[in-house]
Amino acid sequence: MKKIFTLLSMAFFAISVNAQDSGSENSSVEKIDVCSAEVKALIETSIANPTVLNSPLYISVTKEEKIYPAGTYIKNNYEAVTGGSPIGLKNYAWEASTTNVTLKANSTLNADSENNAESWQFSTTGTYNEETKTYGNTSLTVTGCDPEFTNYICAKTGNPSAAYKQFYEYPSKKTTDAEGNEIDLVDENGNYVSDEDGDPIFRLLEPVWEPGQGDLPAKGCFYEFTSKKDGVLKLAIFLNKNLANNKLYIIDESTKEEGYKALTNDQLTIKGFRQNFNFETESDRGTSNLVDWTLTDEYLITTANIADGGTNRPFYGYVAFNVKANVTYMALTPKSQLGLYGFSFTPSDNTGISSLKSEDNSNAPIYNLAGQKVSDDYKGLIIQNGKKSIKK
Repeated sequence: MKKIFTLLSMAFFAISVNAQDSGSENSSVEKIDVCSAEVKALIETSIANPTVLNSPLYISVTKEEKIYPAGTYIKNNYEAVTGGSPIGLKNYAWEASTTNVTLKANSTLNADSENNAESWQFSTTGTYNEETKTYGNTSLTVTGCDPEFTNYICAKTGNPSAAYKQFYEYPSKKTTDAEGNEIDLVDENGNYVSDEDGDPIFRLLEPVWEPGQGDLPAKGCFYEFTSKKDGVLKLAIFLNKNLANNKLYIIDESTKEEGYKALTNDQLTIKGFRQNFNFETESDRGTSNLVDWTLTDEYLITTANIADGGTNRPFYGYVAFNVKANVTYMALTPKSQLGLYGFSFTPSDNTGISSLKSEDNSNAPIYNLAGQKVSDDYKGLIIQNGKKSIKK
């Protein structure tokens, strides 16, 4: 199946955004703030004018048509769910461009969503005020020519996926184990035994998208970036909690022959902070000193001091990577809530940039993958200077 922007006939709302930042240290930097007046108008127009996605992979099977055996949902066997009536999922897409970079943003709500505004919600980064017990506005900034952002957009529902099926299944019969705990009853082949006298359970089967599976998401919330030139693209993002499960994918769409691969830690520079009562120790509430983060082999972001406060907090910050001309890169998380503040782009022909990674400091602290500081003689996988390596 081809991706949504080529498979389906869609109406995008486009604008050419001022690409030059004459007040920055490098006037060649192009940037888009998604909450600027121009882009915000595009987003609001897309909310008011959704496109209906009619796909044979989006169906609903009612109880009157068929009730599936217990375990259909747990096994996540998409092909087993057959028949049904097509679902016209509503999609909310918009497009904005700088001189060299085009951003295509996509948000597809679940079939039961009735509020169009859930497709794109405007949110704000916040510092915690002890007196009011609330979060207020603050800028997410770094030094130099990087843009300053306060507000971001985020979809409420609609996970990235290639398919979407609603159906009903029987509950499973129950039994007890040797300790008296209630468990599902299975037959000699390990299949769940259906309780056909039980009330059917409504299910939504939405295969989770993963890198390397051979296709791109055709629905849900994701962002695509295509540049006319080589350069460095820096995305300002919000990644919702829980960070122990909420993966971050930056897909290089030129890797189609390899099943579409996601960029790895050695190709990314990640800086940011977590929102909580104290934020990161080094962060000063996100105003200037953003903490280095690392992307694990499981595509989870972690930082050296994450063990101090756990992972059940959202991430705010930047993800930067080198991009090639005329190659599209997609940013998404398996869940819907990957927020976007905007981006900046620096063409390499103006800066001579060839790599984003800073030079190593051999005296920098060393951490294990749990974010715990370890000694110099520690052996195994480590994080140093925001980079992951094996220390023997």
